[in-house]
Amino acid sequence: MRKPGNIYTRITNPTTAALEGGVEALATASGMTAVTYTILALAHAGDHVVAASTIYGGTFNLLKEPLPRYGITTTFVDVDNLEEVEAAIKDNTKLVLIETLGNSLINIPDLEKLAEIAHKHQIPLVSDNTFAIPYLINVFSHGVDIAIHSATKFIGGHGTTIGGIIVDSGRFDWMASGKFP
Repeated sequence: MRKPGNIYTRITNPTTAALEGGVEALATASGMTAVTYTILALAHAGDHVVAASTIYGGTFNLLKEPLPRYGITTTFVDVDNLEEVEAAIKDNTKLVLIETLGNSLINIPDLEKLAEIAHKHQIPLVSDNTFAIPYLINVFSHGVDIAIHSATKFIGGHGTTIGGIIVDSGRFDWMASGKFP
């Protein structure tokens, strides 16, 4: 393209990016596709993920079963225990993955503190914002770098469609971190 712009909603979605307050958005076929795509874009064989222990079952199973076969390991932590989160981060950790509102417990983690910890280690804080939705909680104003949504739940309105969304805040300095190509 000679000029940047919206050519196809799955590739760039300025409306969704604006709704979240981000710079770019990518629509996917489902919420789990959004989760999987985000993890695989950031982590590769030999890399590590720190994730909330109470995360959505589909995400938990993705991190627990197939990803280790491809060399991506995960440490599950209590995100309300900030010391545990920080202790779980290794040199090869590529992201901290949480949910804005926990899927099973409806807990609300301290986004600012988790962002501080992740950024101290030059890794992004990624939050599944499915249940909070951008209208209720703008995660980017609390330090989150990437927001993921299952549009099937609330964004779609009725649970009659399947979709996912990934939104980049535009605030994480990918090049300066030295951990991402």
